[in-house]
Amino acid sequence: MPLMKHMGARTAGRIRGNLLLAAFAALATLQCVAAQFENSSIPQIVKLKFMSSRMKVLEGSQSEIRILAIGAITENFTVNLKFTPENNNTFFTDGNFTGFNVEVQFTVGETQSSPATLTTATDEIWEGVEELSVTFDLPPNMTNIQKGEPATLTVAIEDDDEIIISFVGNDTIHISEDIGTYPFQLKASGFYARAFTVRVGCFEVDSDNTATESDDYNLRKERVEFMESNIGKRESTSTNAELEIIKDEISEGDETFICVILLPTGQQADGRVVGE
Repeated sequence: MPLMKHMGARTAGRIRGNLLLAAFAALATLQCVAAQFENSSIPQIVKLKFMSSRMKVLEGSQSEIRILAIGAITENFTVNLKFTPENNNTFFTDGNFTGFNVEVQFTVGETQSSPATLTTATDEIWEGVEELSVTFDLPPNMTNIQKGEPATLTVAIEDDDEIIISFVGNDTIHISEDIGTYPFQLKASGFYARAFTVRVGCFEVDSDNTATESDDYNLRKERVEFMESNIGKRESTSTNAELEIIKDEISEGDETFICVILLPTGQQADGRVVGE
C-alpha cells in the first residue's frame, strides 16, 4: 500500500504539471490573438501615384487623368488635383485647357481614382508645345495615405496648327558682286502666339560654277525673328538676315549657292513650323 500511495503522488504531480503547461499555452494563444486583433485595427499604408510622369495630348482633345493606389483602401476619400502652367505658357490667357483644381474620388476596394477630364481648346494659333504640371494634395487626417512616385505629372499639349515659312520674293535672285551686303527676309503665313526665331543656312551647290563660302559670300546674320508685334496677324515678315557678297578681281562668270530655311531655334524636328 505505501508503494501505491507513492506512485499516486507522482502521477498527480505530473498531471498538475501538464495542466500548468496547458494553461500557459492557452494564455500565450490568447495574447497572440489579442495582438493580431490590435494590429488589424491599424490602417495599412496606401501610396498614391500617377500612372506615368509624362503624357502627351493634342490640342482640341479630351484626356483622362487617374491616380493609382498601391495598398488596400479601407475607407472612401477625396484627393484634389492641381494644374499649373510651366514657364511662360499662355494657358491663363488663351483658354487652352479647363480645370485648374479638380477633385477625384477613391472608393473602398478600388485600385485607382475616378477620372479627372482634361479638355484642351483648339484654335488657329501656332503656339508650339505647351506644358503644365499636375500635382495632388493628400487627404487631411489620414496619415496612412502617402505619396508614391511619380507624384507629379507633366502634360505636353501638342499644337495642331502650323505656320508656313518661306522667303520673301522669288525663289531665284541675281545679286551683283558689287552689292556688298544683301539683306533679305522670311515671311510667315499663319497666326502665332509668341515671338520665335528661325535660322537660315547657305551652302555650296554640287556644280562646277558653285560659289564658295568665305571666298564668294558669308552669311553675316543667320538668325531672324518673328516679333511679338506681329502676333495676331495672319501674314508677317521677319527681321533681316544678311549676306555679305565678296568682290574679287577674278573673272569667274556667274556662280551659284543656295540658302535654305532651318527649324526654329529650340523646336524639335517634328515641330509643325515648316519651311517651303
